[in-house]
Amino acid sequence: MGAMIQWISEHSTLVQIAVQVVTAAVWIVYLHLLLAGFRRQRRSNLLISRAAGDDDRAHLLVSNLGAEPIDVVSVIADLEFERPGRGVGHGPRWETRSAVASDRNSDSRRARGDGLQATRKGPLASGECRDLGSFRDLMDSAIDDLGLEGEAGAGELRRATLTVAAESGRDALLVAGRQVFSVVHLEGRRAWLPRRARTEQIRGRRARRELARRLDAELRDEARRVERRARAGAESLAGLVEPRRAA
Repeated sequence: MGAMIQWISEHSTLVQIAVQVVTAAVWIVYLHLLLAGFRRQRRSNLLISRAAGDDDRAHLLVSNLGAEPIDVVSVIADLEFERPGRGVGHGPRWETRSAVASDRNSDSRRARGDGLQATRKGPLASGECRDLGSFRDLMDSAIDDLGLEGEAGAGELRRATLTVAAESGRDALLVAGRQVFSVVHLEGRRAWLPRRARTEQIRGRRARRELARRLDAELRDEARRVERRARAGAESLAGLVEPRRAA
């Protein structure tokens, strides 16, 4: 014991340095744990799930499992169709089309409620969920946006990738979650089967910027479609008025 005390007294400077290093290491670990917990608290977490069955009448729900409120701004549908004929390597011919589902939920039971109940957009506090409508309603909206009403029957929908985008106060970028559903055709009905048990979270800054660019492009496309419809309506009205003047 005396020898140990003598050694410590002879190497007091070295002992002090070692104690300071250990103390600094403990504080670094402690601060790292605090920072990790803070980041985990602020991290977005969207849950996209199917409810009330598995056919076209089933509903798509989005839940906010993050600690901070979000505001749902859009639902993007990437649809994969199997078309008649053969593709590369004599396999099925696939076609992927993308659309943004309309803001309004046309489900008549919800449309009688207030404005927030009749739209897919809106705020979600932590722990809240929103009914985005039935799969039939979502697909009808996407197919109408793509102008596929006449040709949808020429091929079968096989897979749908649904992405829910939302604004968050965490930073200036969107947050989003993605779920993929296989579409199985059974005796005249469609079954929607999730490919994963968990929702894929889109957290990378590059992916979130790309998502924002995609939504901006969709807004421009929507403006062009409205302009074309307005022009076509004006031309149709002019065609009705001119013959009357001639008469």
